[in-house]
Amino acid sequence: MTISSNTRQAGPFTGNGVATAFPFTFKVFSAGDLQVVRTTPSGVDLTLVLTTDYTVSLNPDQNTNPGGTVTLPSALTADWRLTVTSDIGNLQPVDLTNAGGFYPSVINAALDRSTIQIQQVANQLGRSIRIPISDGAEGAISTELPPADTRANRLLGFDGNGDLTTYGDISVSVVNVQRTLATATAGQTLVNLSYTYTPGVNALSVYLNGSHLVRGTDYTETSGTSITLAVGAQLGDVIEVLGGQQAPTGTIDSSSVSYQPAGTGAVATSVQNKLRESVSVRDFGAVGDGVTDDTVAIQAALTFAEASNKTVFVPAGRYRIASQLTYTVTSTDADYSSGIMLVGEGMGKTVFINAVSSAPMLFVSSTSPYFAKGNHYADFSIIGDGVATSQVGVRSKGAWYTSFDRIRIIKLAGTAVLVGDDTAINPDTTANANITFNNCELDQNTTAILNPVNNNAPFIRVVGTSIRNNTQSGLIANSSHVF
Repeated sequence: MTISSNTRQAGPFTGNGVATAFPFTFKVFSAGDLQVVRTTPSGVDLTLVLTTDYTVSLNPDQNTNPGGTVTLPSALTADWRLTVTSDIGNLQPVDLTNAGGFYPSVINAALDRSTIQIQQVANQLGRSIRIPISDGAEGAISTELPPADTRANRLLGFDGNGDLTTYGDISVSVVNVQRTLATATAGQTLVNLSYTYTPGVNALSVYLNGSHLVRGTDYTETSGTSITLAVGAQLGDVIEVLGGQQAPTGTIDSSSVSYQPAGTGAVATSVQNKLRESVSVRDFGAVGDGVTDDTVAIQAALTFAEASNKTVFVPAGRYRIASQLTYTVTSTDADYSSGIMLVGEGMGKTVFINAVSSAPMLFVSSTSPYFAKGNHYADFSIIGDGVATSQVGVRSKGAWYTSFDRIRIIKLAGTAVLVGDDTAINPDTTANANITFNNCELDQNTTAILNPVNNNAPFIRVVGTSIRNNTQSGLIANSSHVF
């Protein structure tokens, strides 16, 4: 019988997690003539095995009603695909003998087999890369690949004539691709480049009048700034060299990477120096997940910041503190004893969970006459963990000119901010001058602000700050001027 359809493929069918049966409408001689391919969502093709991975039900008359149904033992998973085609071997099994039978059904089957084989080849060719017929006579464009050792670790492409060739070296990373274009003199062999490359890493692509040259055969890499042609060029030949510098691999020290700030007069520096202008608690291993004890990491950041006069930045997160943090000014220069600079990303973003009992969560101190001057707390919250007792949020001793900006301290079983020494007056070592609370919230603590001893804090300013719902006292300021 005739084969009246060019179809030699069914699908690809996309799985829905329900369907198991997939029809096809092309002629085959037996179930074993089929090829069934299952494709993963990532595009990996898997050829299935008859009876193990699928079964086939063929229509009884493959001449009048070709095809049948492929059935999987379980539903095709969603986003997977199934393709059905034929894979009849390129063999001719019909053997006609002298004086033997010459049956139409045998002849038709043989012709059908040949047609099917042609359709299988056409199906494969239809999925291949082809050159347009308009490109010229047969053989005008070369589609032959270079030898394996020539194309190894190189990119496949087309040269100036449209022929297949290879470029670069994919075994290394290349950056800063540059081009040298030169018109040759008669017999020229040395070609000087306008850039520097690394010899021996296949970072060059060299062309002579559009034809790709092979390294080691057509040219050698003379130095990092030139190549030498194996045969002298003709007068007027066009030599083109594409190349680049190999990108560093592995870990790169940030001190070797430059950073150029914007603006007239800006001075270049390294990425390392730029990143180290401030100190992040994350640099020292703080996690900020609300569960991990971040005390050690944040203490390391505070200690380093004090020694280097840096601002401590606390990115958004919930930092659990289980034991006291300290910031002690150790400078012996009375004019250069900077206080703490602790900055978060906002009241609702950067949160310290205070799990410290019978001690301040953060204790800032200094020794006379080297007071911690210019202390600044901004944009974070301190919240009690609901378990610890006798708590203090921040204790300041010997700290001058301190500002709390947009700070929220709530739900402490104790004092939000303790100013000075709570045992005896000693202005030389414990005095705290000029403390400002600006747009803060001190809520649901035992006491909001406590200055327990005379003259510990001569001036306290409270601006735009909410002090409420504290169970014992809002502000206790012995001998302090409160604004």
